[in-house]
Amino acid sequence: MNRGKKMLALLIVLAVMLGGYYAVKQSNQTTSVSETSGTFDLTAKTADDLTGISWTTEDTTLAFTLNDDGEWTTTDTPAWPVDQSAVQTLADKLLALQGTRKLEDVTSLADYGLDTPTITVTATWKDASTTTYTMGDATPFADGYYLKLSTQDNVIYTIATSLSTTFNKTQKDLVAMEEIPTISEASSITVGTTFAAVKKSESITVNPDQLWYDAATDAPLTASKVEALVSAAKGIAWNELVTAAATEDELATYQLDDASATVITLTGDGDATMTLLIGGEDAEGNRYARLPGSSMVYTVEADDVSSLLSANSDDMWITALVPLPWSTLKTATLETGKGTYTIVKAEEETEATATDTATDTSEADETLWSKITALTATDRLTEATDGDTVLTITAQDEAGREITVVIREYSADSYQALVDGEKTLLVSADTMDTLVRTIKSML
Repeated sequence: MNRGKKMLALLIVLAVMLGGYYAVKQSNQTTSVSETSGTFDLTAKTADDLTGISWTTEDTTLAFTLNDDGEWTTTDTPAWPVDQSAVQTLADKLLALQGTRKLEDVTSLADYGLDTPTITVTATWKDASTTTYTMGDATPFADGYYLKLSTQDNVIYTIATSLSTTFNKTQKDLVAMEEIPTISEASSITVGTTFAAVKKSESITVNPDQLWYDAATDAPLTASKVEALVSAAKGIAWNELVTAAATEDELATYQLDDASATVITLTGDGDATMTLLIGGEDAEGNRYARLPGSSMVYTVEADDVSSLLSANSDDMWITALVPLPWSTLKTATLETGKGTYTIVKAEEETEATATDTATDTSEADETLWSKITALTATDRLTEATDGDTVLTITAQDEAGREITVVIREYSADSYQALVDGEKTLLVSADTMDTLVRTIKSML
């Protein structure tokens, strides 16, 4: 027997076996079951007649009712906002349900798994009547599922798609989650009591690009670090809904009560504000969260808020000693033990009036200034200590703002830099010694 004939024989055997199974299954019927194939509408009602829908799977029941405004509301569970589109989609699918075969004169529901249904769905109509759709086993031919209507006795239909798949929804799947407000351009950010920064419309330092400052002290903050926090706050998204109606005790358990929560706030133009309350950790390490005044509790990814919860102004101090770019520098004096070198930035010269000497001087000064603006601190001191002064830098920008940096001896590895008499930074001794030698060579 060739391969094709063997395959045909196997298919015939399989068909006989399936037919035999179906015949045995039907043999338990006390009367002969008649079967008709076709397309059968499973309800004579319309969408305008529908006032409620509910379904039960195992030990879970969900129920929804259309109110007078045509909005879906929960029926038996505590009030929580319903995702109107999601529930309406389920209702539409139920109303459009059609049978593919009709079995009549059925007397044994158990033969079709309808004595212990997989799912029951009930539609309630305006005339107070109901229709219950009860789904049993899959057909032996795997082409659908058995379904019985409460309005028809001794009749079973087959449907192509499982109601368990269509109504495989939980209460959390059908809740209308709140939207987190969006801020396009942030002007301030606050995280609990540990961090607060404001963005000014213009710099109050010699650095024209310095716009972010500590909200309490006006100390300049590293813009890239603050912007990273702003981006993190903008990127927070709900992970899962925990509950839609938390009690005061439950909020305290989630550490989302006013006394325990960490409040993150972004403000933008006008009255635009985004505020979130972040609570404790769940079993997976994510954080509970909610909107102010809301009883809906969600989780957010731990990674989305970790940088915010650890934010601190002390970690964002400016490391540049002289953050005054050449482009906005007007004058500078560099005083050493050997003498004072002065930089006076010339007005922009035309090609006709420029001289080689002026060009050479300007380029040398710009190169020197780039070395000064490249100076960065390695650490901070709480206060200045005594030490001989090795260099004093005084500079003014085009807007008249000034900065003074006094470099003093500190240790074999570091010098201390007193900036505007307010903060003391440490700078590498090797780097500073090289700069001082360069300045002295230009005197």
